[in-house]
Amino acid sequence: NTIGHRSVWAQRMITDVYVKDRLPKFYRQLKMLRKSAEAGNAYSQYQLAMYYLVFPSLEVNQVRYVDYIEKSAKAGVVEAKLEYAHLLLQGRKVSYDAEKAIAYTLQAAQAGYARAQYKLARYFLSGQVVDKNETKALFWLKKAAEQNEIYAKYWLARVYLTSKNQQSRNPQAAKILLTDIVDSQENNPNWYYYAALAESQLGHKDDAEELLEEALERAEDYAWKDKKFKTLAQNL
Repeated sequence: NTIGHRSVWAQRMITDVYVKDRLPKFYRQLKMLRKSAEAGNAYSQYQLAMYYLVFPSLEVNQVRYVDYIEKSAKAGVVEAKLEYAHLLLQGRKVSYDAEKAIAYTLQAAQAGYARAQYKLARYFLSGQVVDKNETKALFWLKKAAEQNEIYAKYWLARVYLTSKNQQSRNPQAAKILLTDIVDSQENNPNWYYYAALAESQLGHKDDAEELLEEALERAEDYAWKDKKFKTLAQNL
């Protein structure tokens, strides 16, 4: 859980001494993982590198983290391929290389890794790393959504509602996708906005107005810019 939600406390306090004293079972696992990584086990290298990323107070330097990620990615670990692609796009401890980053992301996506499929789709939607291509974005979003990747479902719904290509519009499918992920998005003003947009396109004005009211309230709570919300309100 912590890998996706790092905290200042975790970054400063989770040291080898702390783990050995407070979490002896985990400390033993960590020692075994280090031994396995040093012996060349690619997945152990990936796991250990991610621990180092999340808990930088563990006794290791950033060079070791990057080295393990690169070795693991080149050995074929799909999660490591995506992490290495991220490093290449950031230019962190490695030279910036967008072409290589996309190649690694594509490899992970083709191997069936849902998170990579989602990330690749976002690249095609934004057009910042590769040429913008909504058709390819839809392909990979659908692949990831089939594996219940939450953010893929969210962005697939957005494309279904906002695509300039009318043939790609599908408000009914968007509504189903947004309903599927409601529990994870209940505090996201944009979820309510796109849910309202789906109801509006389906001709359900009352439901759209109710959802849009929720969107506006949450946008105000978070001091979000709500221009598009108000525009939809006017159209309703």
